[in-house]
Amino acid sequence: MNSTMTLGAHLRRLRAARGLSQAEAADSIGISQTSLSGYERGTAQMPFTVAVLLADFYGVSVDDLAEVV
Repeated sequence: MNSTMTLGAHLRRLRAARGLSQAEAADSIGISQTSLSGYERGTAQMPFTVAVLLADFYGVSVDDLAEVV
């Protein structure tokens, strides 16, 4: 992975690799599409609990998500 990739870009890449819309991914983990959009754009602070849910959903470790920040 590119070490200059932002967390939001990494989240978008993981979602796109699975062919999911923001709404589909957000619904799958029980958050709003607006929240996921904010995390992907870097305009909202993601709670650790959501990071855990996203990491599990995308099949990566929380460490992998945190590596980019």
